[in-house]
Amino acid sequence: MEDILQAFLERPSARGYRAVRQALLDQPDFQADVKALAEVARLCNRQAFAAAAERIHGMMPEWLLSPRVHGYAAWIAEELGDGEDAELERFLLSSCLQGLLDTGDGSQSRPFLVTYVSDQYDVLCWLGDEAASQRLVAAGNRQFDVLTTATGREYWFEISGLLDSPGHQRCRSRAWKHAPPSLRELALTSRGSWN
Repeated sequence: MEDILQAFLERPSARGYRAVRQALLDQPDFQADVKALAEVARLCNRQAFAAAAERIHGMMPEWLLSPRVHGYAAWIAEELGDGEDAELERFLLSSCLQGLLDTGDGSQSRPFLVTYVSDQYDVLCWLGDEAASQRLVAAGNRQFDVLTTATGREYWFEISGLLDSPGHQRCRSRAWKHAPPSLRELALTSRGSWN
Protein backbone atom coordinates (compact mmCIF):
# COMPACT_ATOMS: atom_id res chain seq x y z
CA MET A 1 0.00 0.00 0.00
CA GLU A 2 2.95 2.36 0.57
CA ASP A 3 3.71 2.52 -3.17
CA ILE A 4 0.07 3.27 -4.00
CA LEU A 5 -0.07 6.00 -1.35
CA GLN A 6 3.22 7.55 -2.48
CA ALA A 7 2.06 7.63 -6.11
CA PHE A 8 -1.20 9.31 -5.04
CA LEU A 9 0.59 11.94 -2.94
CA GLU A 10 3.02 12.72 -5.75
CA ARG A 11 0.13 13.35 -8.12
CA PRO A 12 -3.31 13.48 -6.45
CA SER A 13 -6.01 12.28 -8.82
CA ALA A 14 -9.26 10.35 -8.87
CA ARG A 15 -7.41 7.25 -10.04
CA GLY A 16 -4.88 7.44 -7.21
CA TYR A 17 -7.59 8.20 -4.66
CA ARG A 18 -9.60 5.18 -5.80
CA ALA A 19 -6.52 2.94 -5.58
CA VAL A 20 -5.68 4.01 -2.01
CA ARG A 21 -9.35 3.81 -1.00
CA GLN A 22 -9.62 0.25 -2.32
CA ALA A 23 -6.39 -0.76 -0.58
CA LEU A 24 -7.77 0.59 2.71
CA LEU A 25 -11.17 -1.08 2.31
CA ASP A 26 -9.50 -4.39 1.38
CA GLN A 27 -7.68 -4.54 4.73
CA PRO A 28 -9.42 -7.22 6.80
CA ASP A 29 -9.15 -5.12 9.96
CA PHE A 30 -10.29 -1.83 8.37
CA GLN A 31 -12.45 0.00 10.88
CA ALA A 32 -12.68 3.76 10.46
CA ASP A 33 -14.98 4.35 13.41
CA VAL A 34 -16.67 7.77 13.41
CA LYS A 35 -16.66 7.65 17.21
CA ALA A 36 -12.87 8.11 17.07
CA LEU A 37 -13.34 11.23 14.94
CA ALA A 38 -15.94 12.55 17.39
CA GLU A 39 -13.45 11.94 20.22
CA VAL A 40 -10.79 14.00 18.40
CA ALA A 41 -13.32 16.82 17.98
CA ARG A 42 -14.17 16.73 21.69
CA LEU A 43 -10.51 16.73 22.71
CA CYS A 44 -9.77 19.69 20.43
CA ASN A 45 -12.80 21.58 21.74
CA ARG A 46 -11.39 21.09 25.26
CA GLN A 47 -7.97 22.20 23.95
CA ALA A 48 -6.46 18.84 24.92
CA PHE A 49 -4.24 18.95 21.85
CA ALA A 50 -1.59 16.46 22.98
CA ALA A 51 -4.28 13.87 23.73
CA ALA A 52 -5.95 14.60 20.38
CA ALA A 53 -2.61 14.10 18.58
CA GLU A 54 -2.20 10.71 20.27
CA ARG A 55 -5.75 9.74 19.32
CA ILE A 56 -5.16 10.63 15.66
CA HIS A 57 -1.92 8.64 15.67
CA GLY A 58 -3.94 5.63 16.85
CA MET A 59 -6.45 6.11 14.01
CA MET A 60 -3.89 5.40 11.30
CA PRO A 61 -3.73 3.89 8.73
CA GLU A 62 -7.54 3.60 8.53
CA TRP A 63 -8.02 7.38 8.31
CA LEU A 64 -5.20 8.10 5.81
CA LEU A 65 -7.55 9.56 3.18
CA SER A 66 -9.58 11.77 5.50
CA PRO A 67 -9.26 15.50 4.84
CA ARG A 68 -10.97 16.08 8.20
CA VAL A 69 -8.40 14.08 10.17
CA HIS A 70 -5.51 15.85 8.44
CA GLY A 71 -7.23 19.18 9.09
CA TYR A 72 -7.44 18.38 12.79
CA ALA A 73 -3.82 17.16 12.76
CA ALA A 74 -2.66 20.43 11.14
CA TRP A 75 -4.57 22.50 13.70
CA ILE A 76 -3.19 20.39 16.56
CA ALA A 77 0.38 20.67 15.27
CA GLU A 78 0.01 24.46 15.06
CA GLU A 79 -1.33 24.60 18.61
CA LEU A 80 1.57 22.45 19.81
CA GLY A 81 4.10 24.67 18.01
CA ASP A 82 5.16 22.13 15.37
CA GLY A 83 5.07 24.15 12.15
CA GLU A 84 6.78 21.45 10.08
CA ASP A 85 4.21 18.81 11.00
CA ALA A 86 1.40 21.34 10.47
CA GLU A 87 2.65 21.97 6.92
CA LEU A 88 2.84 18.22 6.22
CA GLU A 89 -0.71 17.74 7.48
CA ARG A 90 -1.97 20.66 5.36
CA PHE A 91 -0.33 19.00 2.34
CA LEU A 92 -2.04 15.68 3.18
CA LEU A 93 -5.38 17.44 3.69
CA SER A 94 -5.05 19.18 0.34
CA SER A 95 -4.00 15.99 -1.49
CA CYS A 96 -6.87 13.96 -0.03
CA LEU A 97 -9.41 16.67 -0.79
CA GLN A 98 -8.13 17.07 -4.34
CA GLY A 99 -8.29 13.32 -4.98
CA LEU A 100 -11.79 13.12 -3.54
CA LEU A 101 -13.06 16.09 -5.58
CA ASP A 102 -11.58 14.59 -8.74
CA THR A 103 -13.76 11.46 -8.37
CA GLY A 104 -16.91 13.24 -9.54
CA ASP A 105 -18.90 16.44 -9.59
CA GLY A 106 -21.57 15.59 -7.02
CA SER A 107 -24.28 14.93 -9.58
CA GLN A 108 -26.34 11.74 -9.66
CA SER A 109 -24.46 10.60 -12.76
CA ARG A 110 -21.00 11.51 -11.36
CA PRO A 111 -21.19 11.26 -7.56
CA PHE A 112 -18.20 11.94 -5.37
CA LEU A 113 -16.65 8.69 -4.11
CA VAL A 114 -16.08 8.93 -0.38
CA THR A 115 -14.11 6.80 2.04
CA TYR A 116 -15.64 8.25 5.22
CA VAL A 117 -19.04 9.75 5.98
CA SER A 118 -17.24 12.92 7.15
CA ASP A 119 -15.87 13.36 3.60
CA GLN A 120 -19.32 14.48 2.49
CA TYR A 121 -19.28 17.40 4.91
CA ASP A 122 -15.67 18.24 3.99
CA VAL A 123 -16.67 18.51 0.33
CA LEU A 124 -19.60 20.76 1.18
CA CYS A 125 -17.36 22.89 3.40
CA TRP A 126 -14.85 23.21 0.53
CA LEU A 127 -17.66 24.20 -1.85
CA GLY A 128 -18.96 26.75 0.66
CA ASP A 129 -22.25 24.93 1.16
CA GLU A 130 -24.05 23.23 4.04
CA ALA A 131 -26.41 20.26 4.17
CA ALA A 132 -29.99 20.80 5.26
CA SER A 133 -31.01 17.15 4.84
CA GLN A 134 -29.54 13.76 4.02
CA ARG A 135 -31.03 10.59 2.61
CA LEU A 136 -29.76 7.14 1.66
CA VAL A 137 -30.45 5.92 -1.87
CA ALA A 138 -29.83 2.37 -3.12
CA ALA A 139 -29.52 1.74 -6.85
CA GLY A 140 -28.69 -1.82 -7.82
CA ASN A 141 -25.61 -2.86 -5.84
CA ARG A 142 -24.55 0.76 -5.22
CA GLN A 143 -25.40 3.00 -2.27
CA PHE A 144 -25.46 6.78 -2.17
CA ASP A 145 -25.90 9.50 0.40
CA VAL A 146 -27.68 12.47 -1.09
CA LEU A 147 -27.19 15.72 0.78
CA THR A 148 -29.56 18.56 -0.02
CA THR A 149 -28.73 22.17 0.79
CA ALA A 150 -31.15 24.84 2.03
CA THR A 151 -31.35 26.14 -1.56
CA GLY A 152 -32.41 22.68 -2.80
CA ARG A 153 -29.16 21.73 -4.51
CA GLU A 154 -28.38 18.02 -4.25
CA TYR A 155 -24.91 16.54 -3.86
CA TRP A 156 -24.53 12.81 -4.49
CA PHE A 157 -21.88 10.74 -2.70
CA GLU A 158 -21.21 7.09 -3.42
CA ILE A 159 -20.80 5.19 -0.16
CA SER A 160 -20.90 1.64 -1.55
CA GLY A 161 -19.06 -0.74 0.76
CA LEU A 162 -18.89 1.68 3.68
CA LEU A 163 -22.08 0.69 5.45
CA ASP A 164 -20.89 -2.91 5.54
CA SER A 165 -17.81 -1.89 7.52
CA PRO A 166 -18.33 -2.14 11.30
CA GLY A 167 -16.62 1.19 11.83
CA HIS A 168 -18.91 3.11 9.52
CA GLN A 169 -22.02 2.87 11.62
CA ARG A 170 -23.91 6.11 11.88
CA CYS A 171 -22.85 8.07 14.93
CA ARG A 172 -25.42 9.95 17.02
CA SER A 173 -22.89 12.59 17.99
CA ARG A 174 -22.74 15.51 15.58
CA ALA A 175 -19.32 16.60 16.87
CA TRP A 176 -17.55 14.82 13.99
CA LYS A 177 -19.61 16.80 11.44
CA HIS A 178 -17.92 20.06 12.41
CA ALA A 179 -14.68 20.68 10.59
CA PRO A 180 -11.64 22.01 12.37
CA PRO A 181 -11.25 25.77 12.07
CA SER A 182 -10.80 26.95 8.50
CA LEU A 183 -10.60 23.54 6.80
CA ARG A 184 -10.84 25.31 3.45
CA GLU A 185 -8.09 27.77 4.34
CA LEU A 186 -5.84 24.97 5.60
CA ALA A 187 -6.17 23.20 2.26
CA LEU A 188 -5.56 26.38 0.29
CA THR A 189 -2.39 27.28 2.20
CA SER A 190 -0.75 24.03 1.16
CA ARG A 191 -1.33 23.97 -2.58
CA GLY A 192 -3.10 27.12 -3.58
CA SER A 193 -6.43 27.07 -5.33
CA TRP A 194 -6.85 24.05 -7.59
CA ASN A 195 -10.63 23.93 -7.42
